Amino acid sequence: AELAPDSIPYAYRQAESYYDIDPPDWPAAIAAWKKLRERVAPGVEQQTIDLHIANILIKQEQFADARLVLTGVTDPSLDENRKTLVAQLPETP
Repeated sequence: AELAPDSIPYAYRQAESYYDIDPPDWPAAIAAWKKLRERVAPGVEQQTIDLHIANILIKQEQFADARLVLTGVTDPSLDENRKTLVAQLPETP
């Protein structure tokens, strides 16, 4: 990603790599996803990144923030992914 800073696929893979770090650096992961979100097209591409951000927020037990992010995921093609994350949220915020 550093060698090809304009490559969105490389930046995407770099942001995904935070899931593999032990222990994960969740704040850095969210920062990477947010930076990438600014570069992709509105709609399904940004909402896909929002799913990653919400997933990380859930892992950090920041449930209210995750809920807020998930409210913006409205594309029907992402509905199953959104439902999977919503199911991980506690009933009460």
